[in-house]
Amino acid sequence: MAGGGYGPFPSPVDAGIALPGESRGGITASVPGGATFTYVGTQTAIYVRSGDTSGWTNVSKPGGYALGDAGWEFVQYGTKVIAVGGPSVPIQVNEVGGPAFADMIPPSSARRPRAYHIALIYGIPVLAHTFDDQDGEQPNRVWWPQIIQIPNLENWAPNLSTFAGYSGSLPQAGDGAIRAVIGGEVGIIWSERAIYRMRYLGSAPKIFDIERVERGRGPIAAGAVIDDGRMTYFIDRDGFYAFDGQQATPIGHGKVNRAIARRMNTGAVDTIKSATIPGLAVVMWALPLDGSPKPNKLIAYSVNDGRFTEIDLGASLVLETASPGISWDEEPWASRPLDQEPWASYVWDSPSFLGGDRTLTMFDSAGKMFFLTGAGLPALLETQEVAPFEPYVAEWTDPRPVVDDASAGTTVSVGVRSSVAEEVFWGPDTKLNRIGFAPVRERGVYTRMRLKIPAGFRHAIGIAATPRKGGLA
Repeated sequence: MAGGGYGPFPSPVDAGIALPGESRGGITASVPGGATFTYVGTQTAIYVRSGDTSGWTNVSKPGGYALGDAGWEFVQYGTKVIAVGGPSVPIQVNEVGGPAFADMIPPSSARRPRAYHIALIYGIPVLAHTFDDQDGEQPNRVWWPQIIQIPNLENWAPNLSTFAGYSGSLPQAGDGAIRAVIGGEVGIIWSERAIYRMRYLGSAPKIFDIERVERGRGPIAAGAVIDDGRMTYFIDRDGFYAFDGQQATPIGHGKVNRAIARRMNTGAVDTIKSATIPGLAVVMWALPLDGSPKPNKLIAYSVNDGRFTEIDLGASLVLETASPGISWDEEPWASRPLDQEPWASYVWDSPSFLGGDRTLTMFDSAGKMFFLTGAGLPALLETQEVAPFEPYVAEWTDPRPVVDDASAGTTVSVGVRSSVAEEVFWGPDTKLNRIGFAPVRERGVYTRMRLKIPAGFRHAIGIAATPRKGGLA
């Protein structure tokens, strides 16, 4: 999507470096100087890929993990990466770029919480939906470590003298379990049927103020929530919403919400993933539609235009990763003379030599990794239904697509009906003539048009067409 029209969505390019299992969550972390490290967890291990190399390295603690049905959530806390993986996995920690993860809380600690969710709120690691040996599962609890004196990630025992503690009454009755936490100066806690705001106060006895700001609203799954730095977007039971920190506003009115609700595999909502597209005001969700047990479609939402687009790609994880640097000791460089490709056209001061460029990346259910940097995918655009002369018939001839770099394979079809009670009758897909018009002739009270554009176009606005008034239907 692009302002004033639609741009192509890039096709996936196989990175050639698959994980040995399905990805369950990930993060790209960085260190001073710009070096980047992408961490991705599977059911049994955590792997890292550096911007300086192209492969994956197992950096799990000895013995690995057994996540069960849980996923991984990661945060970067200073120079450390912290990971949570549900009830069976102790909180993991590693230095960014370090050799291996380890249990963050030692066995000697008085309290050793585990959790489904983690975020940095006011720079402080906060757990949500917790488990520990003393209180068992607490789906309503948020929990933070020692904050004052010296911040201590190993001390989670509630104590007013260290400010370590947890919430005792969140969510309120009927709000359901916590499903997601979005960090920031002020955190947002997402329960099944309520949204809370969490602010750091920094004085005993109330370390954080937790206030319910929306009631009866909440995400259908943890992956249904995505924050773009300005707003947070989520899928509720009745459709798509935007949340500005104060209230939720519907963004998927009518047709979009009904279509997704009808097609959603409600038994697989825990597989939903979400992401933002770097450099664009676009958020998207990977959804399990039409009976699929895994996400098989991407639904993108253009924040500026307020429009949705369906993309025929599935993904178990979508996140930003970093491109690897170039090693001249590896192929195709090592065996080629300097006057041949790729040497001949290489730009020697190109930043790509160092690597680290952020790239939107997806993983499929088998663990294969794809960079979303390929040629634009084909597009299918459908107009809204119009009835310019109701109850009279509108006669449509020679519609013209408004598309930059449209290829010879571009087609237009016209759908008509006499009343809203009838099914839409679609005419044939008609190729454009030499002057860019589709030589079709259709009649109907209600009309919509469909434009199919092969890969390679740059920008599409829609279809230009002028009807003539006919008789009564």
